[in-house]
Amino acid sequence: MNVYYSNNDPKIVGGYFLEAVKECSGTPCIIRTDHGTENGKLRDFQIFFHRNNQTRTPYIAGASTANQRIEMQNELDRTVAVWNSHHIRPSRNDQVPHGRPNSMYYTPNLWGSSDKLCQVADEDINLCTEEVTFRTAIPCDEDVYRLCIEIMRKGHIDPVDEVVSARSLYLHLRQEIASLFVVIKRAV
Repeated sequence: MNVYYSNNDPKIVGGYFLEAVKECSGTPCIIRTDHGTENGKLRDFQIFFHRNNQTRTPYIAGASTANQRIEMQNELDRTVAVWNSHHIRPSRNDQVPHGRPNSMYYTPNLWGSSDKLCQVADEDINLCTEEVTFRTAIPCDEDVYRLCIEIMRKGHIDPVDEVVSARSLYLHLRQEIASLFVVIKRAV
């Protein structure tokens, strides 16, 4: 899982999806998302990758009842690590899997299941890459990024990697940029 500056642009969300397909060497048999327009490319790619398999619907859209905003990559990484290593208790419904998500994912046969990853041809992935925007090393608008780096350099401010410090740094950078706009406006 990754965090980036936008989750609203279908081309960027499509890029996230293609990155995952490449990394996993395939796509899930079924994907469920909400009805948001940001999922359009993901939906189209999923249907395209499964175009020769008419036995099941590869894409389902439903209500978004629990969307949650994730503010930082490190926070997301910690959440993923905790979730993947926690124990899911057995349910009264014997069809619901239980155990540790990582174990269930990497060894599905031990849990009475099978690998649900469907292989995707490299040619199919390559056809889709022209339709997406992939993440770059810069997590925001390039000009804003360079301005923030310069403000941090001049102020001898180190990058941060935890939420409270990131918020303080953000507020400081925002104030500095706002004061630059005031100076520019006066000069004009």
